[in-house]
Amino acid sequence: VEKNKEEILRRMNILQKAGVRVALFPEMCLTGYTVGDLVNHSLLQKAAMEAMLDIASQTGDMAVIVGLPIVQHGRLFNCAAVLQDGEVRGIVPKTYLPNGNEFYETRWFVGGEQAENMLESKDLCCAFGSDLVFDMGDFLFAVEICEDLWTPIPPSCKLALEGADIIFNPSASNALACKHAYRRELIKQQSARLFCGYVYAGAGFGESTSDLVFCGYTGVYENGRALAEGKRFTMAGDSAIADVDIERLRYQRQRSGSFHQVRELSAPASLMEVNGEDASSLPLRRPLEKFPFIPKDDMAAEQLEEIVRIQTTGLMTRLNAIGCKKLVIGVSGGLDSTLALLVCIRAFDLLGLDRAG
Repeated sequence: VEKNKEEILRRMNILQKAGVRVALFPEMCLTGYTVGDLVNHSLLQKAAMEAMLDIASQTGDMAVIVGLPIVQHGRLFNCAAVLQDGEVRGIVPKTYLPNGNEFYETRWFVGGEQAENMLESKDLCCAFGSDLVFDMGDFLFAVEICEDLWTPIPPSCKLALEGADIIFNPSASNALACKHAYRRELIKQQSARLFCGYVYAGAGFGESTSDLVFCGYTGVYENGRALAEGKRFTMAGDSAIADVDIERLRYQRQRSGSFHQVRELSAPASLMEVNGEDASSLPLRRPLEKFPFIPKDDMAAEQLEEIVRIQTTGLMTRLNAIGCKKLVIGVSGGLDSTLALLVCIRAFDLLGLDRAG
């Protein structure tokens, strides 16, 4: 936690000098997202709280968003704290918890719907909830966390309707083949649908690779287009900095006849029965791919490169973690071992290690 805090403070100083108004750091950045069952340990929770308060005490006009676990009445939440001018302005719990495939957050956390409005302890008293909108004077912003964006109705929809001009998303979304393009489109569409700025910061090289690889993606979007994107798969990490045109976004919202009408549509949906033919008896119109796992579109080369970068980053992280500078690999001459060898070579080159190892 101490090392993470020091790195956050170092980057805060850089971003402050760059004139940034709001600095976003990844999900659970104070403890690490992949800390596993250690997140339930009171010592880690206390250390994260102390680090967050220390960071808050060193903030000025620039708002800073950091991720950490927060306990309220015995319940543990995955949270993002908004810090500014020496204070904790509010803490936002993650609303929706992924619990399938490689994710199992409900093992540790509860969803934001169980949060009470105020977080009170001997060290802290601040607003607590997933419905917070923060006023920076000339613009409003709100926070949703990682999985929240991937749900049918993300919290950012309501937050934008309540006036948030920019949505900030601290994330720890792992890298998979083709996932990055899908994630970018998701952010683009949400920023376009809400006429908002959308800022995303994902966990990167410092996370564990026991189960997952994280690419460290950062991006700033405005009404459906990317304004700035950081480099992925870098050991040092990267930032994306951009200006968001608040006046233009507000103008576009006012010009949209349907945007504010949505606030009136709060009645529950009605279930309408429709008698139709059993779909199982209908012929398939969608073609079936003979080789579904081999990309065939114009992005094929990029997708294949993505796979190699994920493998390389995972190996680099593991080599760093165990202090290893030599590898033993059996090369049969087949495709599998050849690919493994190429990944090892690339990892050694990026780490500056002698290929003789």
